[in-house]
Order: sequence, then C-alpha cells, then structure tokens
Amino acid sequence: MSRSGYPIQSLADEITLFTTDSGSRELNDESNKKREEILSHLFSGDIDREKYFLQHSKFATTWLRIRTEINSKIVKHLDAHLDPNLVDLRLSWKGGRGKNYDFDASLLQGKKVKLNNVKLEFKRGSSLKSQPQFWSPQAKRGNLIRENIQSYAEFVYDGYIDSISEVVNVRPPGRDEYLKQVFGTDYDQHDFFLTLHKASKSSKASKERLRKIQYESIDSYLNALRTDSSSIDLVKLQMDLSRQLEKHFCSWDSSRGILFVERFDSDDMKLRENIFIKNGKEGLANSIIFITKSGKSISALLRWRNHPCVLNPAWQIDFVDQDISNKPNVVRY
Repeated sequence: MSRSGYPIQSLADEITLFTTDSGSRELNDESNKKREEILSHLFSGDIDREKYFLQHSKFATTWLRIRTEINSKIVKHLDAHLDPNLVDLRLSWKGGRGKNYDFDASLLQGKKVKLNNVKLEFKRGSSLKSQPQFWSPQAKRGNLIRENIQSYAEFVYDGYIDSISEVVNVRPPGRDEYLKQVFGTDYDQHDFFLTLHKASKSSKASKERLRKIQYESIDSYLNALRTDSSSIDLVKLQMDLSRQLEKHFCSWDSSRGILFVERFDSDDMKLRENIFIKNGKEGLANSIIFITKSGKSISALLRWRNHPCVLNPAWQIDFVDQDISNKPNVVRY
C-alpha cells in the first residue's frame, strides 16, 4: 500500500494519467494526487517499488519512456553539463498544498549527490505561463490581505451563511467551528458540508443557487476591500511571490509525452504599486490584478476549490503574459 492509500499495483495500471487529460475538477484533484504518487515511486531509488512500473506492469514500455523523458528534461534543466544517461533523478514527495510545492529533487551520479533540495512543482500542460494557476493560498487573513482585515470566509459566514444553509435546509456549524472546517477537504466533518456537497452534485437548481451566492459574495467582498486602500499586504505578497522563484515548474504534455521545465524571470514576480479589480460574469468583481516590473500581470482570482460555497475558499494566482490593466473589465483598485 502506498502512503496515500492507493495500492502500488493499481497505480501501475494508471497509465492514462500521463497519456490523456482528466475531466472534471474533482477528477483532476484525484488524478493529480495519483500522478504525484506515481512519480514518487518511479523516482524513489527503491528498486522494488520501481519494478511495479518498469517490469511487472503491462505498460512497462510506456512507463520506461515516460521515466526517461522526465529524467532527461529535469537533469538537463538543472545542470546542462550533466549527462542524463549517467545521472538519476530522485523525488521526495512533499504534498503540494502544505509545502506549496510538490517534490524535493536531487540528482545522483552513482552514489555521488550532484544536486540536492531542489523544489519542483508538477503540472499538466505545455507551458508554465499557460497554467490556470501557479500558486493557490487559502483565503485566510494574512494571505494577500492584511492580518487585521476580515477574511473572505469570515465575510461569507457573517453575511451569507443563512442564504447558503437555506439551499439545503441544514443548520450550519457555529462561526468558530465553520472557520476551522471550511478550509479542509473532508465533506464528512459536518452534516452541513456533506449535504451541500451532495446537493451541488445532484441538484442543478441547488448548484446554480450556490454559484450565484458565490459570485455575489465575492463581488461584495472585493468591493468592500476597495474601501480600504491598505487592505492588500503588498510587502508580504511580494515576499510570497519571490519564493516562487525558488521553484522549478514541470509541465507534462500528455498528448505528446513531453516534459517542459521552466522558472519565472525575477521581474515577473516583482510587483508595481498599482492594483486593479477585474470583473467577470455579469460585471461582478472576481479578481485582484497586479502589474509586474516585466510589464505582465498577476491575477488573484477568488474562488472555492471544492464546489461553490462548500469548502476551501482560496486565491487562484495566475500569471498573465501581458499587462491587462487597460482591459474594459478591469478597474483601478
């Protein structure tokens, strides 16, 4: 049994995780967990674990090709002077959300460590700049906003929890309990979250009501932030963005079986002082926009990771390869 509970034997049959795109967001989350676990086995240095994929699996030939491609691209990216045929990549799984990156990587030539403690983020796609996000901090106090500013989760509970509970006719937990549980991923922790989750999946009407509350509450929250010009903590945000420069982003193109490894340029993560609000559907605000020294944009989309108004409100931080401050749906903060 693997560390996440998936049997290694069954993971060795999940070749489509690297050859096709998964479907819904919920399936994507599950697929990403499996994909990361597979990589931790393929590059573990544990011969018995690697054999499940490279020898025992009916997809052994394809797994070997995938492993060779990933090993070669990462080795050459980290040190162009090394020969990928002589150097082995090792990956230690760190779990993404908790560590804000997926793997610690090291390079070994025989028993000699050539490079160690390199932070890798593994994503699907063909480019870092085409990713829907490169970072997703939870919408808590201190993340983008100052510690003394009401968080979006608090804002939702204080102003919208009755509307949300009316959708399923279930009483919500108390405020303190809600704020502890809403950032989790376990729907079973309270009947309120479980019922909301079931309703959002099984009832189109309930899903639409929750989505409407999501759009309206996010618009109201972002416009409330605008009333205080100091609500955004630019100093801490700049520090957090600078840490992204430590990471190497690996984009796996499943259609071609090719890995792309990239890093941000330093000016892409340096913020100018001007801040903007972007309006989405029906003219409702949904994102905060920052312009970088390189003349590009960083978009912070406020959303719910696990179904609208159910669990995990977070900022989806995306890099936009242009200055979008002059777009008609973007206004000054």
